[in-house]
Amino acid sequence: MTKIECVLISILLIATTLAVTNMASGTSPTLYERYEHTPVDEYNIYGNAWKAQTFTVGNTGYNVNHTVLSIQLYLGRSCHPTGIFVASIRAAANGMPTGSDLAYGTLSCSSITTSKWYSISFSQNTSLVTGTQYAIVCRAPNCTTKTNDITWFMVTNAGYGGGCKLDSTNGGSTWSKDSAKDFLFREYGVNATPPAPPAPPAPPAPPSNNSSSFSIIALPDTQEYTYDLPNIISSQVQWIANNKNTLNISAVIGEGDITSYASATEWQRASAAYHIIENVSIPVIAPAGNHEWYYDFYGMYNTYFPVSRYANKSYYGGHYGTDNTNSYILFSAGGMDFIVLTINYSYVHTPQHGDAHHTSAIYNWVNTTLQTYHTRRAILVTHCLLNYDNSWAEDGQKIYNALKGNSNLFLMLCGHLFNGVHTYPTYDGEAIRTENDSGHTIYILLADFQSQLPYCGNGLLRIMTFVPALNQIQVKTYTPGCPSNPSIAAGYENDSSSQFTLSYSMS
Repeated sequence: MTKIECVLISILLIATTLAVTNMASGTSPTLYERYEHTPVDEYNIYGNAWKAQTFTVGNTGYNVNHTVLSIQLYLGRSCHPTGIFVASIRAAANGMPTGSDLAYGTLSCSSITTSKWYSISFSQNTSLVTGTQYAIVCRAPNCTTKTNDITWFMVTNAGYGGGCKLDSTNGGSTWSKDSAKDFLFREYGVNATPPAPPAPPAPPAPPSNNSSSFSIIALPDTQEYTYDLPNIISSQVQWIANNKNTLNISAVIGEGDITSYASATEWQRASAAYHIIENVSIPVIAPAGNHEWYYDFYGMYNTYFPVSRYANKSYYGGHYGTDNTNSYILFSAGGMDFIVLTINYSYVHTPQHGDAHHTSAIYNWVNTTLQTYHTRRAILVTHCLLNYDNSWAEDGQKIYNALKGNSNLFLMLCGHLFNGVHTYPTYDGEAIRTENDSGHTIYILLADFQSQLPYCGNGLLRIMTFVPALNQIQVKTYTPGCPSNPSIAAGYENDSSSQFTLSYSMS
């Protein structure tokens, strides 16, 4: 081990001690600035090949002066990098890093294994000023070639408005901008002056004066919440439980991608959240998505959401095969009887699991089940049906064509897709498609709010209020806010794709 490696490892130990001290003192870091996306490409960091990303306080996050404590970067590696990886915060001038490090932290290169988010704690208490641009500067001084180095993942088409990717080939002496690209990052800190307590969440509008009106809640992709923002899903489900009677909530329907990486921690958070809904006796169904497929072929899903979890629930109808991946629930509301049936995500290929398209046996099970309960009004939920431009996505049209012959099927729900451009406040993870087959109308609705920044959806969910007196389903998009994060305020989305009315005969 070289002298410089010994010094840098000592710095890492000091940084870790300070981070633990902050936690012990009760300081709870807040996620301030961020740029998150599905990684598109990666760039090599080694020797004098440094990389940087500029960011502006308040561009996507909570816009206050604060002390930066740590960052998370989406990193990977090539072959066998050695030594340490250094990440720092520097001032920026004319969009370029300038001066020396204001704060820095390190990781052992050998600790960077699979491609994922890595946390780096800083050993200095550095204040960042609202509206000011800074730079995250990264280097791997002990890596000498691009075949044994650290990689930082990025996205093309410039989705982040507060800065951009930068490159240096001379160890940070000069920089060049790459304005069409952005590295993935998260910046955490604490507010020197704690913000005032948030205002109480805005009360939801009552469904109707008609006593037979009721609501069904759609809970879109929660993967980012269970992975990194558990307080948001906790706020969502607690709001549902608290408003069971106010809104006459008769069912809660998930839309897949419960977790991001299918880790035990994520599943524990998800399980605890759904228990809050279950404990107030609201019928609930929680479909699996592609993230549940990718990592273990629904193994953890069926560990935390097995048949046995629901077998004693009065509303649980049954399942296909031996597990709970495809299942259905039964409930009644407003003088009507309903069945909600879910089928697994399809249209994916992985080396370990191969292709995942629905088999004819799955479609036969769905059709047989819907025919058995032909007197119940039917809702089908699966993770992917529509693109955000209202067109069919992946296997969406195959699913529709296979099931459209059921005259009791009137609504299909999905999540999964959003526009992929994280431009605040514009987002588009919503779509509405109306199909008419020989006079039989089926509505298909997409809701996935991951592009809504700064917090991957900010807790948005769907309230679908059924008003039999008007033969209407009144759809609203609402966030209950997050008491632990004052930058997420309760409120409604008011655009036409977020609030709309569907005509549906309930006589």
